[in-house]
Amino acid sequence: MQIAKNDPYNSDKYFFKIISSAKSTLDVAFFDIENEDATSYIINAKKRGVKVRVVTDSDNLRDKQNPDLPRKAIEDMKKRRNRSC
Repeated sequence: MQIAKNDPYNSDKYFFKIISSAKSTLDVAFFDIENEDATSYIINAKKRGVKVRVVTDSDNLRDKQNPDLPRKAIEDMKKRRNRSC
């Protein structure tokens, strides 16, 4: 994965640049969110005062291996959001 991170044309870099440029609102929709960089950029936008709304499929709110547990990325976003408020 390090090769992709070093690629200047990596689509993630463009995506993160868009998130970083948000000034007042950020609406994102994910079918599947596990990328820690993506969640960090979204949380940082919230910390900058951007109104953030995240939409995902309800199937992705639960852990894939153990559906009794919440999805780690979603829980991490909630915890980090609460710490920043």
